[in-house]
Amino acid sequence: MEINTLYYTFSTIPQVLAAAAAVVGVVMFFRIKQIRKYMVGEGKAVLKRAKDREIGYILDDRPLFSWDDVPGKESEGKKFLNFLKDDLEIEWIDAVNPKEIEKNDDDKAITIKSENNSLKFKIVDKEEKESKVILEINGAKKTNEYEYISRKKKNKIEIYVANKNEPGGYEKRLRDAIFREHILEIEREIKTLLTKEKELGYTLCDRPTGLQYVYHKRFLPTLRDHDIFKVYTVRVFSVLFFSIIVSIISLGCIEIINQPQMCLWGVVLGINIILSIISLVCSAYLVVYYGFLHNVAYEEGLVD
Repeated sequence: MEINTLYYTFSTIPQVLAAAAAVVGVVMFFRIKQIRKYMVGEGKAVLKRAKDREIGYILDDRPLFSWDDVPGKESEGKKFLNFLKDDLEIEWIDAVNPKEIEKNDDDKAITIKSENNSLKFKIVDKEEKESKVILEINGAKKTNEYEYISRKKKNKIEIYVANKNEPGGYEKRLRDAIFREHILEIEREIKTLLTKEKELGYTLCDRPTGLQYVYHKRFLPTLRDHDIFKVYTVRVFSVLFFSIIVSIISLGCIEIINQPQMCLWGVVLGINIILSIISLVCSAYLVVYYGFLHNVAYEEGLVD
């Protein structure tokens, strides 16, 4: 075979494969970026709904205590003191008698005083359906302040944990993960909230659009697609680059390949053509299916 024809053939193959690699890279880069943006958006939606206290995203549906029942009966007083001891780890509460719990400021404040310590719960606006509640703890060494929420339910005022006091500081961690666009951290924080939702006894049937739905039906499948796309893209790039290297080596050894006594040009050309076909078919499948068709199916809700 003429050496010029071989030069042209073996120089064209890597150019075609390089162009295919460029197309794959561009399409999959924007596709993966789109998926990452979608998952960050899911994290933002969860954070906003939790802040807005939407049904299915409130993890403190069970009140800490009823404002109207304190001090009340001795059993209610003990329940209130146990909450202070267990949730806030106030050690000096052990020495407090339920009878020492007082209400003042027109029933807008609950106070407890001991020899060196005191605490005060105060509702900012008792007439509102939902209001901020401030807990101020004055100790011998320092003063701590916590924020809660009061809600009127059936003519009773009940106290709930405010989001910022949620154990583990999930709100801050989720917000930071969203800011950094760190997908795995967002996934971990949503899963933490999901676990807490289950611990509170809620199921997917109870909250069909809540955290369990978001995590299992939306976030997790998208994360799986993200990982699959990355793996397939790396595999296709590996095949493309291997084929390009083989064709470049063939081009560099063209004079040896074209020697009449060796008759290697046909074998080498066949190997290059087969590798090129495999590379182009894999590239086309990746770009067409995962780059476009899968995206259309996903947006139309045909892919879980």
